[in-house]
Amino acid sequence: MVKYDFYSDIDEVASVHSGSVFVYSSLQEFMQGPMPSILQFTCCIYFIHILAWQACKRVLGTSAKHNNVKESFALTSAVINALLTIVGTLLFTSLPSNTSITERIIGLDHMNILVYIQWAFMFYSIPMGILVGEPKEMIVHHIALLYISFASGFVTNGCRYNTPFFFGIVECSSIPLAIMTKFNRNKELIMEWPKLHSVNNVVFTATFLTFRIFLWSVLWGDWAYIHLLLVWTSTTYQAMFIHSFSIAIGVLLTGLQSFWAYKIVRFYVKKYRKQASKHGAKDA
Repeated sequence: MVKYDFYSDIDEVASVHSGSVFVYSSLQEFMQGPMPSILQFTCCIYFIHILAWQACKRVLGTSAKHNNVKESFALTSAVINALLTIVGTLLFTSLPSNTSITERIIGLDHMNILVYIQWAFMFYSIPMGILVGEPKEMIVHHIALLYISFASGFVTNGCRYNTPFFFGIVECSSIPLAIMTKFNRNKELIMEWPKLHSVNNVVFTATFLTFRIFLWSVLWGDWAYIHLLLVWTSTTYQAMFIHSFSIAIGVLLTGLQSFWAYKIVRFYVKKYRKQASKHGAKDA
């Protein structure tokens, strides 16, 4: 259980501002450092999309009934989200326990593998999401994730202790979401696979509410507290802005997920009321 002592925490966090704000001292160093790996990951994701597109054309055909670009986008996203979940889980199990606030702020640079994959994924998801007509809030989510992963991976005080959960494990809910979206695009599949449809909906709801609402709220609270301390103790306006904007983006992401959770709960409430009214009509 993490214990907080505001005044001693301030003194501890104040000591982490002695170095450079950014991990890389110049844009040239950044372009020569992580960017080649990010671009390689991006190329791999687009290659997976091409393979998925060809597979969809062979299996589903080229009729208007199936939009193979959307199908391949969903399939590619599911594959990358599964990869992020696995890598995030492995990194999470390697985290040290009973850490101090300083240990949760600095170091752990090896966690940046998730940041690299997320950046590559966003370089794919944003243009492809616009192309296939994803909802505007999803595009906003992608852009916000691009910034927050930048602040985590490439800012010296990036709080990388939280990286495995925020950029890895939470993506597990996106896998059943891809299946659910497929059912919504092709309603006839619900009649063919009713049990799979029902089970998948339950799995999506359980994973989304568990990881993106309940566990997210607990860990995000700790993350936000540390960032408030980083803002309070910042020695430069640049660091103050970066950490303040990170909090704002964190609030935005949390708000989006709360909005989606509200829609999920509302769906089940409506479904329950509909079933209850049917049973009431039968009893009458």
